[in-house]
Amino acid sequence: PPPGGGGGGAVSVESLPMYTMETVKACAAQAAGLVVVDNNVYDLTEFEDKHPGGPKILKAYYGKDATRAFHGGVHKHTEVAMHLLQGYQVGRLHKEGTPPEKGVAGSAAHADVDVDGIKAKIN
Repeated sequence: PPPGGGGGGAVSVESLPMYTMETVKACAAQAAGLVVVDNNVYDLTEFEDKHPGGPKILKAYYGKDATRAFHGGVHKHTEVAMHLLQGYQVGRLHKEGTPPEKGVAGSAAHADVDVDGIKAKIN
């Protein structure tokens, strides 16, 4: 199952680690399938081959904010897809301009994002 609980885990959103956009990009550069949708961070690495549109479209958004692509236009997803996405959540996005808090990956205060673990999982 994905780190976010595999769809139905009892992990609260507030307990998930915070990521900066820089960390999301850095992990994606190391081949982790991290994307941001609605200020939440998802690891879609294990979902790539299950995506109805194929892995290529997902990989195009790795390390990026995919909110607009997920919710609008040609790629507007169903409620089922939105629910499925929640099972792949691994963190929350720390908004730039707000002070870093404990647990923000990419800041001096980051303590609970296992970036090396994410890299090891995909290698």
